[in-house]
Amino acid sequence: MPTQDEIRKRFRSWLGDERYRNFVYRVPSSAEGTRLLFWQEREWERFVEENPDCQLDFAGIVDVFANCPEFGAFVRRTAYCELVKSWLHGDSMSVDELERQLGSNRTENRQQLESFGLGSKQWQRIKEQLQPGDKLYKFRSPPETWANMAGRAGIALVRDDKVIDTLVTALN
Repeated sequence: MPTQDEIRKRFRSWLGDERYRNFVYRVPSSAEGTRLLFWQEREWERFVEENPDCQLDFAGIVDVFANCPEFGAFVRRTAYCELVKSWLHGDSMSVDELERQLGSNRTENRQQLESFGLGSKQWQRIKEQLQPGDKLYKFRSPPETWANMAGRAGIALVRDDKVIDTLVTALN
């Protein structure tokens, strides 16, 4: 079985740069409950017909391409976290402070709060990741992003001066 780097190199050569970038960009970061798009499945099947030693199941495909050092999900996630870091504002807050503050701001729409904010699986995930020394901050993208219908705001988990995870609580 070829290494991950060899598989990526062969697949890129076979598919071409632009199509490869599109393929990798759309590979999910996790194999939980998702699958490739139809065109990705077809391309992968065709590639494996010519390269049978590269046969991978879905989890293997996710592992190989989410780790792509140029276009993979982890690279994109790191870039996003660096961007969010520039949007942090205010002092760090405790879990209790955030829940109290955000909960009081959203009492008019409890269902949205529970599905998109503090009651969500994403918020639980952030709380489970907390380690001593971690900090929680609010973030908000710049005004021009909101004017261009691309704004977002939420909560960021910061560890060792790096954003580790985010919870988006507002989009436009």
